[in-house]
Amino acid sequence: MKVGGENGVSAEFEAKADAVQQQQPRLEDRLSRIESELRNRTPSAAPAIGVDGNWQANNGFTYIFQQYGDAIAFSEVSEFGVTAAGQGHITGKQVDVTFQAWNQSIGRSELILNSDGTLSGSVTNVTQGVSFPIVMTRQQ
Repeated sequence: MKVGGENGVSAEFEAKADAVQQQQPRLEDRLSRIESELRNRTPSAAPAIGVDGNWQANNGFTYIFQQYGDAIAFSEVSEFGVTAAGQGHITGKQVDVTFQAWNQSIGRSELILNSDGTLSGSVTNVTQGVSFPIVMTRQQ
């Protein structure tokens, strides 16, 4: 499946629905552990920005951020379900996350909250050696 977006951005998503769906319990368990860990930690100073909620990206995926002070848990969701889960932190207007995808690959994303309310930056799948730009818009 090829997932496309605006501005000529696309990401090759080579999964079959059944392969992604088989990984749902593992990814959901990982996300649950991350959320529990973040909920139970000592809160830090309030961050300058809030990213809690659902964000639609130009690569066709939805990203769900759950914010706990300056820490975040996040999941990447496709038409097949959760395709990645991870965690990160907020520093100023920057959001940095690390993730593990449905196929066990690992990666990171560096995002900036822009004055127009979008998040933009890059996603790098370290395992596959692929990096691409991304823009996200908060869903209402």
